[in-house]
Amino acid sequence: MTLIHFLKEKLINECEGDTNAFAKLVARDKHLVLTKLEGDASTRSYFRFNDSSNSIIIMKLNLSSKLAEEGFTTQSNSSTQKKLPFIDVYDYLSQFPISIPQILEYSPGAGILLLEDVGDELLQYYIHNKDAKEIEHVYKKALDSLLIFQNTTGKNKKDCVAFTRSFDVELFNWEFNHFIEYALRQASEYASHEKIEMPQEDLKKLREIFDHISKTLASDEHVFVHRDYHSRNILVHNEKLYIIDFQDALMGPVHYDLASLLRDAYIHLDENTTAHLLNYFIEKKGIANRQEFLKHFDFMVVQRNLKAIGRFYFIDRVKKNPKFLQYIPNLVENITVILKRYKELHFIDTLFTRYYEDYLK
Repeated sequence: MTLIHFLKEKLINECEGDTNAFAKLVARDKHLVLTKLEGDASTRSYFRFNDSSNSIIIMKLNLSSKLAEEGFTTQSNSSTQKKLPFIDVYDYLSQFPISIPQILEYSPGAGILLLEDVGDELLQYYIHNKDAKEIEHVYKKALDSLLIFQNTTGKNKKDCVAFTRSFDVELFNWEFNHFIEYALRQASEYASHEKIEMPQEDLKKLREIFDHISKTLASDEHVFVHRDYHSRNILVHNEKLYIIDFQDALMGPVHYDLASLLRDAYIHLDENTTAHLLNYFIEKKGIANRQEFLKHFDFMVVQRNLKAIGRFYFIDRVKKNPKFLQYIPNLVENITVILKRYKELHFIDTLFTRYYEDYLK
């Protein structure tokens, strides 16, 4: 019996998707191994199931967290058919020359997806001990995939949920508010052990700057956006880059995924490498106004990194998971140089000095 048939019979049918019951069943056979994999902040769980020669990844959905938590959507071409955004976007991207792990089986009732196993080597870890030339080479591969993402925009729109949702001023400002609520105030508590309220006039000025950034970014060309295109969502396997965690795809600024990749929370690329990669993208994309593009890229880095700082504090305080706090210094470093570069952003820089002094030392 093949692994996939075993999983369909035992995990999906017999255990009805209960991974705990399945683990007990597997423990009886020394030739089978079930390993829980480290996850990030989502409600999904991942396992690797293997015998002596083959392996499959099990994605377990959290069906008890409401349909909205896993993002079920109804396609416009069918008022009754419901589809996971993960499967919806997978079906769309499968039309194009982008490497993504293959879906082998899906059981909605059991909340189980069986996926092709393409290993554990995240781009984040792959580039350790690599020289600048090799890092630039593999990142150019990632940029090539990004350009394919962006060039799919407008093709078969009706068939993908990503084209029904979009970054706009409201969404950008909501993410900025997430930063204000969870990052500015929480950072002050971490630093001083007491809650420091920002003066209302400062908060008003900050929101005006954020609104200016949001309007600038929302007015840019919108393309297909992965939304989390960074080193922890790219796997390196047999010299190919596999893109994962694409279920939140939507329409957004042309700079969004570029900023996520080159100004990553988890990897700090040196300035020369970043400049070379930006030039590579600009030339491949055929950007006419380079100066404007680079300014809007910087604005996107500020927005994206501030959002991530707020998210990491939220995950710590609300979800009781502090493991992402270690990456905040890298996010702060990504932003501070840009804040000093543009006069219209200097006020944010003063707030960073006040609230993130420990990180800036």
